Amino acid sequence: MDEIAAASSKVLKKEGDKVLQYSTTEGYRPLREYIAKNYSRKGLKVQAEEILITNGSQQCLDLIGKIFVNKSDGVLLEQPTYLAAIQAFSLFEPQFKSVPLLKDGVDTEYLQKTLLKDDIKLFYAVTNFQNPTGITYSKNKRKEMAEILESHNTVLVEDNPYGDIRFMGEDLAPVKSYIPESVLFGSFSKIISPGMRLGWIVAPEEMMDKLIIVKQASDLHSNYFAQRVVYQYLQDNDVENHIQKIRKLYKDAKGSDGGCYRKSIPSGSGIH
Repeated sequence: MDEIAAASSKVLKKEGDKVLQYSTTEGYRPLREYIAKNYSRKGLKVQAEEILITNGSQQCLDLIGKIFVNKSDGVLLEQPTYLAAIQAFSLFEPQFKSVPLLKDGVDTEYLQKTLLKDDIKLFYAVTNFQNPTGITYSKNKRKEMAEILESHNTVLVEDNPYGDIRFMGEDLAPVKSYIPESVLFGSFSKIISPGMRLGWIVAPEEMMDKLIIVKQASDLHSNYFAQRVVYQYLQDNDVENHIQKIRKLYKDAKGSDGGCYRKSIPSGSGIH
């Protein structure tokens, strides 16, 4: 709280007349550049122009639904999957299909059969510490999945809210590094503050044009003051040291309860 308070005070004193005004739909460019540089250290080369700041990663789901999903379109989900993704996509009345998860990621044989049988527009996946199972896709599974999706022209929507708080195993490049035309979500909720409601979408520029239009119609832009405070916080503090503290906290918590929290898809969700 002290660091956030200091960042807020600095931003207001330095540029209060600007940070309390309207801003661009795309988001504060230096913050988008910071995100792009962070991805480059993880093996994914993207530009600031390919990043859109959103109201948490939940808005990412809504925006993607708006530009991709029409009534009765095929939307493929992991089984089980993130409940809020079902809620967000359900507004657009798609035909949900599901593919089971194995210990190292999605069942690629089942994925291939599903894509051959059904017309699937997009596939939503949480590739790091999947919610609710906690599994992480292996490097081989990421490559296999990428090859299958590309061959069927199905858009991958990769959600990665937990990647930065890994407390065991090795960091793996996003599946987007194998499919440049896919979509990737990120969030500051798990490493700085969920209350700030700041996330982002990484998407190809031709897709980004449509996302900006629907984002502008939805809310003009995400909280500009929060964007500036987060960016100032990132500049003034050792974020990696902060993340290490979070990782230790999660690792200790996992050890105390014997495993990850799990939940299943509720009945009536429309998943089959």
